[in-house]
Amino acid sequence: MSYLSHSEVKTRKPRRCWGCVEVFPPGTQMTRVVSKDGGDLVTTYTCLPCQQYIDEACKRDPYLAGDGIDYGYVRECRQHDALAAAAVRGEVKE
Repeated sequence: MSYLSHSEVKTRKPRRCWGCVEVFPPGTQMTRVVSKDGGDLVTTYTCLPCQQYIDEACKRDPYLAGDGIDYGYVRECRQHDALAAAAVRGEVKE
């Protein structure tokens, strides 16, 4: 996969965030990434909170940035983080 462009845009129609999989209304500030995967052009949109989460994750794990982010990555990470926090608080029964 090769990245062709990365920019912040104000959406003109509803867009689904690549990170959290939520749908955002027109007029939302999002990050748009255009990449080439094989012979296909792929355009993804990420809400700003998810983009911050992804940026921090890529700083911790540089290989993550090179391989790309899977669809729903931030949602899955947040669910995992919530379960881990609940386990630390003793709220999860095994």
